[in-house]
Amino acid sequence: MYEDIQEILEANGITYTTTQIQAFYNEALKLVNIPLLTPTSETDYQHEFQGDTYLTKFCPLQNGTVNLTIDNKKVTPVYVETNSGIIHLPREYSGILRCTYTCGVPSEEVLADLTPIILSLILTGEGKSVASISEGDVSVSYNGGLGSGDTTSLDALVKNVRNKYDCMVRVI
Repeated sequence: MYEDIQEILEANGITYTTTQIQAFYNEALKLVNIPLLTPTSETDYQHEFQGDTYLTKFCPLQNGTVNLTIDNKKVTPVYVETNSGIIHLPREYSGILRCTYTCGVPSEEVLADLTPIILSLILTGEGKSVASISEGDVSVSYNGGLGSGDTTSLDALVKNVRNKYDCMVRVI
């Protein structure tokens, strides 16, 4: 799971084990502090449902995890807008709706979004003599020296991730 981060670090002369990177991943998750980054199973009920569209209580939804029944009869096919949590039914229905689904952001996407924060934590926490790390479209740069306690870059990275997920996660 952390091979890309290890490759970026090794290309810059820095070596960390998977266990060490996992600790930085956990620290980055705590810094971002957004609910539903870890996928969870949910069940919604609506006793007097009527319509051809249902909006889940939580989103984003993970692909292939929606099971929707009305009056204990499975409704298929349904079209699911995963980012918004909107489920389109094939026709108009009325009755008792039960919808089970998994919501949260896939771990691969979370890791990709947290990679700059993880790299920042590794570099600033260890006082490495590297001013920046770049690999593909991931780049972490520092102004002022490393290990100096300057958290401005880290704060900006955390804010960017929070902004992305604040827009995605909602509770009705």
